[in-house]
Amino acid sequence: MIAKPIKNALIRAHKPQQGNRFLIDALQQLGAIDIERGNIADALDCYDQTLSLSRQYGYLAHEALDLRYLGIIHLSLLQATARG
Repeated sequence: MIAKPIKNALIRAHKPQQGNRFLIDALQQLGAIDIERGNIADALDCYDQTLSLSRQYGYLAHEALDLRYLGIIHLSLLQATARG
């Protein structure tokens, strides 16, 4: 759960003049940390936020990464469910 306080601090400290890509990149990295730690709900939250921001600002490469990570998460959840 360490990524959640960091994520919240990043969002609070974000200033649009610094560039939205910095925030998106940081949230994507925190989502990856959450995946590695097994915090799937937090990872989904990160990637939902980054997907929304990527679409809002037209960053297609970031949007593609967000969709990739969301797909990986959902695939792993389906595989876990299928195993029982």
